[in-house]
Amino acid sequence: MNKAKLIDIDLMNKIMPDGDLTFVDIGAFTGNCTIAMSKAFPQATIHAIEACPVNFKTLSEKTVEYNRIKVHHMALSNCNCKRLDFHITEDKKTQEKHGNATSQSNSLYEQFLSERGKNVRTIQVEAMSVDQFCAVNKIHHINFMKVNCEGCEYKIFDSSQNDFLNITDMIWIEFHTKVKIFKSKHFVRKRKDINDLFKHHGFKLIDGDMDLENSKHIIQVWKK
Repeated sequence: MNKAKLIDIDLMNKIMPDGDLTFVDIGAFTGNCTIAMSKAFPQATIHAIEACPVNFKTLSEKTVEYNRIKVHHMALSNCNCKRLDFHITEDKKTQEKHGNATSQSNSLYEQFLSERGKNVRTIQVEAMSVDQFCAVNKIHHINFMKVNCEGCEYKIFDSSQNDFLNITDMIWIEFHTKVKIFKSKHFVRKRKDINDLFKHHGFKLIDGDMDLENSKHIIQVWKK
């Protein structure tokens, strides 16, 4: 089994059915991956979710000409609330590479940033569970879900309601592991619980790493 590194468009092409598709991009950043998927699958409606205001502005500007990309300024988590603490930082290398952007490491976990020596600023954002997001946006089927949200993956699946997994065909997920908080036994257990949740809902790992105690970010691809 290969270790998945990036979204594999070729793999998706082999698996995706014909006709209208629905993708959900959780942690869209400034839209590069969202746009790549839209170009590869012009028949897909893509819901791109980004919580950081600066990154969301760039995402909105870059995708304005793509009428099947719908952008959402919010976080997905295990709660439905108008105000949730969200922690952001600025990184010069990211700004130089991506233009009008802050950092790729903005997170619901302040410790994820402070452990890495970042100057952290806290703002408040709207948050929803994925089930609520699907209900609000009238999403009845998800062909592909990308989850790359700087630790928020642990919140998203830490919910008593995960009905969205019943209507989802394929999940690409990155588990963040590189700092002390995510290397702890508590978060190793969370990764195992999420994998068990996927299996319970009929998903099978088709690519990626099963070493859930790995100190490097872990990327997995699951499919029903």
